[in-house]
Formats: sequence, C-alpha cells, structure tokens
Amino acid sequence: MVAPVAVFAYNRADLLSEALESLDKNDLAKQTEMFIFSDGFKGKDDYEGVMKVREVIHSFEGKNNFGKVHVQLSDQNKGLKTSIVSGVSEVINKYKKIIVVEDDLIVAHNFLQFMNDALEFYEKDATVWAIGGCSFGLDKPLKKYRHDVYASYRVCSWGWASWENRWNRIDFEMNWYEEYLSDKLLQTRVACSGEDMYEMLKAQYEGKLDTWDVQWNFQQCRDNQYTILPKKSLVKNIGFQSGAHFSEGISDKYKIILNDNFTYQLEHVAIDDKLMREFQENFKPATGYKLLKKRLKGFYISAIKKYWEKRK
Repeated sequence: MVAPVAVFAYNRADLLSEALESLDKNDLAKQTEMFIFSDGFKGKDDYEGVMKVREVIHSFEGKNNFGKVHVQLSDQNKGLKTSIVSGVSEVINKYKKIIVVEDDLIVAHNFLQFMNDALEFYEKDATVWAIGGCSFGLDKPLKKYRHDVYASYRVCSWGWASWENRWNRIDFEMNWYEEYLSDKLLQTRVACSGEDMYEMLKAQYEGKLDTWDVQWNFQQCRDNQYTILPKKSLVKNIGFQSGAHFSEGISDKYKIILNDNFTYQLEHVAIDDKLMREFQENFKPATGYKLLKKRLKGFYISAIKKYWEKRK
C-alpha cells in the first residue's frame, strides 16, 4: 500500500502553494492520499496569513492529481508541536506509516517514490528509525561515497517518513529528561547527532521552544537507531524567512540543490564514521568569530528589511 502524505501549514500561503505544486507533480500522486493540516490563527496579527493559506488549500482541493485529499482546518492555534504530533499520530495510527512535508519544502518528482520504496525496504530493519529526503549539502564528501543512501545519527525533518511502531515510542513531554542528564553514555549518543542538540533539548524542556523534532531525535539516539538519507537531495527548504511556526533567523547554510534525476539502489548501510564527521560540522553551535559574524549578518538583514518596509 502506498503511504499517505501529510502536509502541515500555518500562515505562509506563497510557500505552501509551491510545496503543494511540487508534490502534485510527483509520479505517485494519483496513488496517494493526502492529508492537509492547517493550524489556526493566534490573533489579528496572523489572521490574514492563515486565511490566505486556506484559500490556497481550497484552490488545491478543487484541482490536483492526488487520489484523495483530506483537509483539517483548526479553529484554534495549536502551535508547531501540538499541530504536528496530533496530525502525524492521527494518520500514522490508521495507516501504520506516513510521509510528512511541511509548508516550506519543495520536493523532487520522485520524492514520494523514494519514500515509499524506502518504507518498504527498511520496515523490518531494526537499525532504521526513519527515512529523510535531504542530503544536507554533503555533496563534496558524498562524491567518494559508494552507496546511494547513507545512515545518519540525526533525524531529518525536511521531508521524512516513518512507521507507527517507531513513532509511538516517543515521549514528547520529555519525562526522560532527568534520566538523560544523569546518563553520560546517552548524552554521548545524543551528541553524535549534533553538538546543538543539548541546548535545544534544554530549551524545549524549559519551555523556551515549541517543537517536536528534538524529542523525536532523542528517541532515535536512545534506541540506538539511524535515519536513512539519500545521496542526492529530493527536498529543498525554501522557508528561510520569518513567519514560520518556529523561526530563529537561520539561513540556507547547506546550499542544497534539488535533484530531479536521482536514481538509487537501496541497501542496508551502517554508519560511515568519516561521513558523519563531515555531517556533524553542520550542527556545531557558532562560537567566537563565527557567532559574531552570524549576529552581525542577522542585524544587517533585519535593518535592510525595516528600511524597505518604510519605503513601501
């Protein structure tokens, strides 16, 4: 059975339109059921954005290539964590597997095919936690890598797929956090997925973040499993701007190129230590000169934006 695809949207109509258009061009669209979850508005500041998103959704409902499209419009603002956790749980508990795309992603025409092939191939592989669609800009080190997919210590929220028996093991309320702080081996496993993970878990536990994927990533590390990623990116994030459920002024540091011609052979692969060292460089917290440069860049971008807003 072809896995259903769930799309999550909030208040970025232009990005959602591009995401839906790219999905609609997928080879497996006609065989796929789509679920669109539209989060509600918080107040007058985001009301217009949410309403425009719903106009895009209704237009897409009227004409698309999918086998069936289901739409859920929330009458309240759930926030990122609750919106995705509840939506994914609803679909995955019915269909036992799922493909997930957020509104700031565009995908290659064979994205759904790759995800379905990988879901079937790795379902019984006890080392595999999830499937991702992005290679995270590792084009140079991957040139010498002889497989079409690689295993990653870190999950990939930019277009992903998984199974019910993995998803339902996650404790999103983080009742394990005190255990994590006292378990050095577990901390080491989590650190392998990125040096930034410690601070993000702390921020989520303290209520400074409203996210779900750090808990998802933690469970993968705790269970000593991996995410399978393609050698070439089938997903590109186009949402490096404000207006997301969660935004921290990040930029597209991965320089990802969407690959529409990727052909692949799926294999049971183990962690490649050399590749993972390159991978982990992407997730080191900025310090010293790099941190100053990042903050200055953010300041100038903000100043330029305010200048042009005043000119309008």
